Amino acid sequence: MFSSPAFSNPNSVTGFRTQIKPKTRHSVTCIASTTVLPRTSSSLYDVLGIKIGATYPEIKAAYRRLVRECHPDTVGDDQKAESADEFMRVHAAYATLSDPNKRADYDRDMMVAIGGRSQWAPSRRSCRTWETDQCW
Repeated sequence: MFSSPAFSNPNSVTGFRTQIKPKTRHSVTCIASTTVLPRTSSSLYDVLGIKIGATYPEIKAAYRRLVRECHPDTVGDDQKAESADEFMRVHAAYATLSDPNKRADYDRDMMVAIGGRSQWAPSRRSCRTWETDQCW
């Protein structure tokens, strides 16, 4: 079968040399860049006590009101730990909802999580028509 010297060793055939590499497994560790706080409310809007379509001044007013109530420096010593957790939740909600880009991302993620149903999309009717389905 291998009559010529070039074919005497199957691994020496030019262009057909294959190198078998052992399969290795790699371990990957992911670290979140933000702290995930346990949720007591269903959304960031609930944390601040505002409607989903709230304006920036409404968000800011709600944040300031809640900070005055739950800041660790304004409560008694026996409630500092609980108050600090609540303050961090309020601050995280404000940081997200006061930034238009972060708020848009959050709203989009919230829409996906609830299956696309909300006050913004009362109808699930498709926008496609006969004309848009045609390949011209």
